[in-house]
Amino acid sequence: MCLLPKSLRITGFESNNGQWFEIVNTTNKTKELHHCKVSSSTNEIMIDESLLIGPSEILVLGNTADVFGDVTLDYQFDLFFNPTSDTISLTCYDLPVDEVTYDLEQGWPIATQASLSLIPGNDALGNDDATNWCYSHDVYFAASMRFGTPGTANPTCDFEPVGTRTTHGDHTYFISAEGSFLTWTDAQDYCRNIWNQSNEEGDLVTLNDTNDTPGGEYHFIKEYYLNNTIRRPFWIGLNDRETEGQFVWSNGETPAVMPTPEGNTDTKDCAAQENGVTMNLCRVPRKFICEVEGSYVPEITVYELMDETNINHQPPGTLVTMGADKQPAGHRCISRKRRASRQGQRHFGIRHRVRLFLHFLPWFRWGFDRYDSAR
Repeated sequence: MCLLPKSLRITGFESNNGQWFEIVNTTNKTKELHHCKVSSSTNEIMIDESLLIGPSEILVLGNTADVFGDVTLDYQFDLFFNPTSDTISLTCYDLPVDEVTYDLEQGWPIATQASLSLIPGNDALGNDDATNWCYSHDVYFAASMRFGTPGTANPTCDFEPVGTRTTHGDHTYFISAEGSFLTWTDAQDYCRNIWNQSNEEGDLVTLNDTNDTPGGEYHFIKEYYLNNTIRRPFWIGLNDRETEGQFVWSNGETPAVMPTPEGNTDTKDCAAQENGVTMNLCRVPRKFICEVEGSYVPEITVYELMDETNINHQPPGTLVTMGADKQPAGHRCISRKRRASRQGQRHFGIRHRVRLFLHFLPWFRWGFDRYDSAR
C-alpha cells in the first residue's frame, strides 16, 4: 500500500518530559503502518507489527519509559526526541509521509509539561512552521499537571482565559478560573492588555505587604488559594528572571517587603501563590492573578453578575468559581465587545432591512411593468 506525502499528518507532540506524538489519517481509506519508520535526527525505529489507522483516526505513538498517565499508546517505541530541537519523521516504504522540525529557541511556543498542537484547519499547511502551532491548555494528567490532548482532536489555539473580577482596597483583580492556565510570561502579557479601555496598564499581582491577617493584601490573595476546591498555584509578579536571587515584581518595582519565597533555584525564577509563595519553572502553565489600580472591568470575556449580587461585595477570601462548567446561578458569560454589539443590533436590523428593500427593488419594478403591460 502506497502512502502519499501528507496522507498522514503529525498534529501534536510532547518532547520535553513526556515523549509522544500523534498522527491523523487525512484520507478516506484505512492505512497500514507496518514497516513504516519513525525517526528523530539521530535515530530511527521500524514499526514491527500491524498498525492500522482508519479514515480521520488519530493514533498516539510514544516512549513508554517517558509517558505520563492517562495517555493510551497505540504503539510503543524506544526512541527519544531532543526536548529543545529535533525532527520527528514518518516514512513508509522509503517514501517521506510527514515530518516536523522544531526548535523551541526559534519562535516555537514554549511551555514545560505541555504538548504542542497544530492549529485545527492547518492540516494542509506546513506543520514545520512555528506559527501554525500553540501549546496546549487542556490538562490530560492532573496528578503532575500535564497539558495536551493526545488521541483527540486539537482544540482551537484561540485561547481566552476566564475568571473572576473582584476588588480589595482601591485595586481590582482578575483571578483566572480552573482550566485557564498560562505560562508566566504569557500571563504577564495577558494582564498588561486586559484593561485597555481604561487606559490603565495592569500586571501580574504585586503584593505590597506580608500581612497574613484579614485586611492585608497577602492574606486576601492567599485565601483565594486556600478556598479553592482544587488548589492550584497562581502566578504572581515576583521573579528573579534577570539576576538570580535579585527579586523584582513584574512591573519592574523592587520589593520593599515581600513574602519569603520557597524552593528558589537557578531554574525556578517565577513565583506562585500557594499556602506560601513558591518559586516555579516559568514555562509551566498555571492559573494567575492580574491587578490594576482603581475599579475597572477587564476588556475580556468574564463572567459578569446578572442579578443584584456583586462579586465586589463578597468578603475577602470568598471563592466564586466561574469556570465554564461551574457557572453560578444568576450569572452568564458575556464579553463587553459582544454586549456593545448587541446594543447596536437594533440599528443593524434597520440597515439590513433597507439593504434588502433596495436589493429587491428592481424586481418589484419589473413585476409592476409586467402587470401594466398585461393590462
